Amino acid sequence: MTSLMTKSTLYDMLSMIIPGYLLVLGVKLLCAPDCLAAGYTLDSVVVVFVLSYLLGLVLHHLSKLLFDPVLRNKPARIRAMHRKPDLADEPLDDLTDDEVLARYYTAYYKVMRHYPYTAVPILEAQVSFIRSMVCVILFYLLSACCISGYTCLPTGVFVLLLIVAEVVLCLLMFKLQDNIYRTVWEDYYYITREN
Repeated sequence: MTSLMTKSTLYDMLSMIIPGYLLVLGVKLLCAPDCLAAGYTLDSVVVVFVLSYLLGLVLHHLSKLLFDPVLRNKPARIRAMHRKPDLADEPLDDLTDDEVLARYYTAYYKVMRHYPYTAVPILEAQVSFIRSMVCVILFYLLSACCISGYTCLPTGVFVLLLIVAEVVLCLLMFKLQDNIYRTVWEDYYYITREN
């Protein structure tokens, strides 16, 4: 059991369990709203935890399918973040997209392997969490008419807040992805300067 707990990370908690639980809660509001007031037993807590994790895994993979084609490993963004810190000795502008990706993957691998103080894993966990939360908010948005009765807000205000949250989270997700690219290039620069 200790081995299992040490392998469980903040990443698992943020990007799978919390969005999974919010989805379980939303489904419960839609299908069995009277059960919300019922007390919780240890069995029901375990079932909710397991369901939350499993639904969180599904959400995580669904959100990767939806967002990775437009979010990750984009040569234009990688080039822009390479230029931004003005740390690069050689610009990437003359390289093909495949060559840019190859250089980025090399830099990423070296940073992750040789620089334990990098912020990249934290940024990746944040992107993963936000990506999953965008899907959860979309679910709440699509079922807003049914769920809004359980909030203290009028339906229009509830929907507006969900739309604003969705837009802000999408913009933040792209900004954090750019931060990942920039951090990889900055850390790679410092690693190569040290050696």
